[in-house]
Amino acid sequence: MAPLPHDELWMKRALKLAARGVGRTAPNPPVGAVVVKDGRLLGEGFHPKAGAPHAEVFALAAAGPAARGATLYVTLEPCAHTGRTPPCTLAILQAGLSRVVYCVPDPNPVAAGGAAVLAAAGVEVTGGVLEPQGRELLAPFLCAIRLRRPWVELKMAGTLDGRAADRFGASRYITSEASLRRVHRMRDRADAVLVGGRTLALDDPQLTCRRVPGGRDPVRVIVDPMLHHARPEQRIFSTGTSRVILCVSDRLPLKARERLDGTPAVFLPLPGDAAGRIRPRDLLAALFGLELHHVLLEGGPGTAAAFLEDGVVDRVHFVYAPRLMLDRESLPVLASDRPRRMDEPFALSNLRVRHVGPDLWIEGEPMPTEDHPPVLER
Repeated sequence: MAPLPHDELWMKRALKLAARGVGRTAPNPPVGAVVVKDGRLLGEGFHPKAGAPHAEVFALAAAGPAARGATLYVTLEPCAHTGRTPPCTLAILQAGLSRVVYCVPDPNPVAAGGAAVLAAAGVEVTGGVLEPQGRELLAPFLCAIRLRRPWVELKMAGTLDGRAADRFGASRYITSEASLRRVHRMRDRADAVLVGGRTLALDDPQLTCRRVPGGRDPVRVIVDPMLHHARPEQRIFSTGTSRVILCVSDRLPLKARERLDGTPAVFLPLPGDAAGRIRPRDLLAALFGLELHHVLLEGGPGTAAAFLEDGVVDRVHFVYAPRLMLDRESLPVLASDRPRRMDEPFALSNLRVRHVGPDLWIEGEPMPTEDHPPVLER
């Protein structure tokens, strides 16, 4: 059935509800739903966490018996399988809904097919309403299903001449308070925040969401293959409420871990080369296995460049403060040992530029390649 004029209005409401679950539902997607009859909202809900009832169930419970003959708007095609909870198609049919409108088809082959089940039972079904907006909201889930790895957003901050820290390593805080609040909101929406060992040593970050009222701390991931940088007195081991995962090389002697005894660090050994380096793809595969589907990568320069070169960054956020360092020995925003000519730069697409306070934010996606297919279709 073709969309009706008011379908987008109610789907926008469902998308707004779904956004309340972002960062809290992995490995499930964030989903919102509303029940409407004769232009009147009867009930609404969103999926709060894995194992809890789905958005459709909350919305139908709020609507009660009045849901019979109503329309359900939901941001993801209703599931048709029994997992941690019963299939949503069963709840929809039992409620006696006459029409279901969904935003994004379910890409999970295990759960997909709900639209066909409902249509076969005589329910009118309309799909694809505000689908681009829905795919944006579901990007980490779509990436996890399609590529079997987390969705990776890279955030790097620097001066207008591209420097991330002075020659002594100091980098806190280059950008404004407005930008810092925005970064903390990004952390609140991510399953994990990741930095390299040198950033841990130079910045001593907490990697929390303390600037977000009611925010929750993401899992904090440190990449320090040979434990050159992690120290028990660093703040990350005594602040925050989330796990701290230390990604180390499988070549690291077990005795080297002893200095972190007594800290809450959880070690994650990964294959390392002769120099102790860990490939980003291997690291992300391990995080995917831990049901972390959205990673916010916050540097430093070498770690960020390694992820870009391995083709596993899905979106970039470069934040530039209105300052100039004017020091050739200061640290660049990105740093790789690989020689690169001017006619083979890393290309970005879908650029968006905005001001956040006094700072300039540039966002975009790496150009798709054979090794890095697009997660979101533009």
